[in-house]
Amino acid sequence: MPETIEHLFLVCEKWDNVRRNTIEKFFAQNNNFNESVSVSSPDPAQLEQVGKLLGGESKKSFCQLRADAANQIIELGTAKFLDGIRVARLLILESIGRSPAPLNQCPV
Repeated sequence: MPETIEHLFLVCEKWDNVRRNTIEKFFAQNNNFNESVSVSSPDPAQLEQVGKLLGGESKKSFCQLRADAANQIIELGTAKFLDGIRVARLLILESIGRSPAPLNQCPV
C-alpha cells in the first residue's frame, strides 16, 4: 500500500532524516532550528521553502539564480530532498492516477 502525504510529513523516518540534513542549513545560523520555524507567523522565505519542498518551481530566471549563490544552494537542497522521497512520491501519484473519478466528474 502506498504511503500517504501525512505519513511522509509526519511519520516517515527517511523524510525526517533528509529534511533535517537538507533544511536546517537554510534557516538562521544563530538560532536553534525549532526556534527559527514559527508555526504561527512564517516569514516569506520559510513559505517559499515549503513550496519548493512540496515540488513547486522556482520563479527565478537562470541569470538570477547564477547571480545569487544562496539560491543555488536552496535549489540543490530541494533537488536532494525530492530525490530522497521520489519513490514514495511516485507511488502516491500513481495511486491518485488509478483512483476512480468522483461521480460529479463523470460524463453522463
